[in-house]
Amino acid sequence: MREYLDSIFQKAKKPLTIDEIFHAVENKIKGKYLDGSFTNAEKKKVLEALDFGVKDYDYYETPDKKYMLLSKSPYRVGKYYAKSNGDGIVINDCSYFDRDSNYVCSEKEYAIDCKQKQEAIDGDEVLIEILDKENARVVKVIYRVLHNIVGTITREKDVFFLNPLDKKKRGITICLDEKDLTHGQIALVSLQETSSTNFYQGKVEKLFNHKDDPQERTYLEAVKYGMPVGFSKKSLEQLKTIKLSVTESDKVGRYDFTDWEIFSIDGADTKDKDDCISLKKLENGHFLLGVHIEDTPAYVPTNSPIHKDAIRKGNSYYFGGGVEPMLPRELSSGICSLFDGVERLTKSVLIEYDEKGNIVQKKLVKGVICSRIGMTYEKVNDIFYKGIVDPEYEEFVPTLYAMNDFAQLLRHKRECSELGALLINNPEVDFYRDENKEPIEPKIKYQKNAEIIIEEFMIEGNKAFINIMRENHVPCIYRVEDDIDQKKLNEFFLLLNALGKQFYYAGCGSKTKLQSLSDYITSLGPLSMVLMPQFIQCMSRAYYSVDNSYHFGLGVFCYGHNTSPIRRLSDDINSRVLDDCFFEPDEEKRKKAIRYWTTILPRYAKQATNKEIVSEIIERKVFNLETCMYFDKHIGEEYTGTIFSFDGRFIHIILDNLLEGKVKVDTLEGKYTYNPKQYTMLSLDGEDDYYLGDRLRLKVLNTDSENNIVYFKVLEKIDENYIDDNSNSNVRTKTLAKIKKERKAF
Repeated sequence: MREYLDSIFQKAKKPLTIDEIFHAVENKIKGKYLDGSFTNAEKKKVLEALDFGVKDYDYYETPDKKYMLLSKSPYRVGKYYAKSNGDGIVINDCSYFDRDSNYVCSEKEYAIDCKQKQEAIDGDEVLIEILDKENARVVKVIYRVLHNIVGTITREKDVFFLNPLDKKKRGITICLDEKDLTHGQIALVSLQETSSTNFYQGKVEKLFNHKDDPQERTYLEAVKYGMPVGFSKKSLEQLKTIKLSVTESDKVGRYDFTDWEIFSIDGADTKDKDDCISLKKLENGHFLLGVHIEDTPAYVPTNSPIHKDAIRKGNSYYFGGGVEPMLPRELSSGICSLFDGVERLTKSVLIEYDEKGNIVQKKLVKGVICSRIGMTYEKVNDIFYKGIVDPEYEEFVPTLYAMNDFAQLLRHKRECSELGALLINNPEVDFYRDENKEPIEPKIKYQKNAEIIIEEFMIEGNKAFINIMRENHVPCIYRVEDDIDQKKLNEFFLLLNALGKQFYYAGCGSKTKLQSLSDYITSLGPLSMVLMPQFIQCMSRAYYSVDNSYHFGLGVFCYGHNTSPIRRLSDDINSRVLDDCFFEPDEEKRKKAIRYWTTILPRYAKQATNKEIVSEIIERKVFNLETCMYFDKHIGEEYTGTIFSFDGRFIHIILDNLLEGKVKVDTLEGKYTYNPKQYTMLSLDGEDDYYLGDRLRLKVLNTDSENNIVYFKVLEKIDENYIDDNSNSNVRTKTLAKIKKERKAF
């Protein structure tokens, strides 16, 4: 019935009365019944559909009982974002399907005056009334995504309250149930019930008692920046009903891979195992690659409580050696993890290649595997680079070498393809941590052969999954990365020129030239630590979409994520779409499912993108905290570093161990001024000028634990990256600054 109403309202040029709607629906369904009658039962269905449409904010009911699409009324639904000054904005998602059934993403932003926000707080879904093209007022709060909140406990007489640390959440009152609490203590509180939009009863889930406890500090930092935590009571109840081992009935209709040589390769500290791999050499000389992905929907039904919690979280969150999983640990680190020596349910894609790496055919099946061994990157790389073989790995050495050769073939083929992959091997830094999760030493991670094997095989698996879905007209969530940002790239070349580094570049977005540029940057030694992050920032941000477009960096036309359904929402959703729209044998059910998922997928794609951004922010904030925790024990010690950026007050440093910090300009001898055109900090008193890329010997001064910043003092300049400025820009800047200084003194 909703389909009829949507069509009627879409064509209507004015709000419709009930009788007009009845008449329009009757014309739509005429001939559906043998007697052609429009019965009271049908009218009841219309009224129910109208009621649901109004409650879902798809339809608008006028004061005089007429109906129309909400999008044709003065009202909209959107998400409210608070500003620091008390005002806010509402983002209205006005995406739509065009005449060719393509989904067009579109948003409209409305300004909300602080006096017009009602009880809305940051993150609320709200109903707004449009006042003019740019402004609106909040009519009501529809939905508040607020399950847990961190704050400081305050006491008023005999009642305890929570004052949220997030200033944007301070429009709500949270009364705590517990009585044995301490004023000033920091707590994580779950909101239990509400008697009004802005008054809650809260339950203390965790007290942060020990400021020196590294696990507590990193956990608090993560929840401060929006990490969703825990699972609902309904999820925990559902968990009790889930079988935590594979039974014989689970295997019915699945392909038996248990006698195949299948294994996993992960980091030594991996918390969950989404994927396993296999590679066979066929009699015809072809290769058969198997990418085996755990089958979450086999245990967690769509829209069940656990699945709803997974949607709320959007992905797993990794911080400080810990993890807040998207799925309960009993699943993510249990029945849904592909551990060795136990049977597990999978969705497996089998891809046959010829000797040159061209795909001959591919097949997607539901399977049962039993991984032979769980390998680590470190030990596999020991085989390739040191010739050291762990006794448990001996029988798999021939397969590992075959996998390495085949992965290198795939990598080269991708790089040389028409779209061309951009291969950037930028080292990353993490920490070695002790048994208490305290950072004890930086760990620089380079991509080596073991990592390349998994990366290339997962890319192939993702491509195969998505292409099978697309070829079978199954809707899905794609992973998209747009072309390189040409404006940022031009700015990057200005930076190169300022540093006296010449690189001939012709052609907008030429992958071959970009790869050469990446290789050139890598060859610049310590200066590459300055330039590579700047170069990477020229890339467009990847995101999730229901519209197919190519992935610029990978050089893949049709791409999506399917290989990590334990920890990524997009992968989980694509797995569920496959169940309903690909593996479903009933044609009618399949068509119905395709219509359902086509409608709902844009929402999931947006949620996956948003939560990915949140998790990146959290990981960065926690890492900055850990950096401070590490340097707290190294105050006064000396390090070597490189200047990688300036602002008016600070020189930003990256150490040789890839940890970062700042030098306050006012700790330098004499007065300085900054010339942004030449990326230099200029002395006004005849002291050393500082240039981007200068190598410095530094001493750790102190750490700012509130803002997670490490401060250094410059001891000496080891190597200067001075470049003669033909434009005399630095001379002019220094002269003007001296004149300004003299006038101020006078």
